[in-house]
Amino acid sequence: MNAVTSRLETALEAHGAQIPDWVRELASYVDTVGLKKAAQRIGYSQAVLHEVIRKRYAGSVERVEERVRGALMGAVLGGVLQLGDLVGGQEGEPAQVADHIGICGVHEVLVP
Repeated sequence: MNAVTSRLETALEAHGAQIPDWVRELASYVDTVGLKKAAQRIGYSQAVLHEVIRKRYAGSVERVEERVRGALMGAVLGGVLQLGDLVGGQEGEPAQVADHIGICGVHEVLVP
């Protein structure tokens, strides 16, 4: 019987010792929540994330990296909050913005 290989193990095997930090974070997140939920949070298909982890993605890896850093690693790219930073809220109602630094707590913003 074969043991199931984690996505992190797959990423380490594919990328080697120089695995980018964001790929490691992505693979660990997929191991925690599953590929479907990770894809929804990051905004790319399950297939794209699977190929990135396996180091076989032929598209713009840089764009995927930006989304992973914004969704999972708290990066604010270009000084603009990513859509993944908003939690809840309907049009015209307040939503919460997760504080990635952990200093100020949660803030409300108006969803346009």
